[in-house]
Amino acid sequence: MEAMDGEVRLVGTTRKAYVDPRLRELRLKETRSVARLMHRVAHDYPQDKPLFRAAYMLVIIADHLNAIIAGLGDYPDGPGKPLEGTDWGGLPIDATKAKRATLCIRAGRALGLLAMGQRDKCLAECEAVAELLGKGV
Repeated sequence: MEAMDGEVRLVGTTRKAYVDPRLRELRLKETRSVARLMHRVAHDYPQDKPLFRAAYMLVIIADHLNAIIAGLGDYPDGPGKPLEGTDWGGLPIDATKAKRATLCIRAGRALGLLAMGQRDKCLAECEAVAELLGKGV
């Protein structure tokens, strides 16, 4: 799944739940810094597998959070489905939005580091936020 933001191609995961048009809109509006970071890494560092993997992990987390917020998460039907307005852990959707905001801020910081040529610090930032938000997402 991809969308365009001017000259920047915004990427996303290809899982069936994530092809919904609502997610394209969320990528364009809410998780633009994550998509821009991924685009920059893919364009300027195509052979740097650790950096690519770390940036792509942020894309996956962003799409996952967007899916929860849009109500398209990987929820089972019937018993066990979360209550309206909560994720499957029982947290309010506002908490998921706060996680997404943290992700976008940190992705913007990583993008800034990359723009300054600080590849190692960018990688560390991506890995730190992936570890922080990858737990319990």
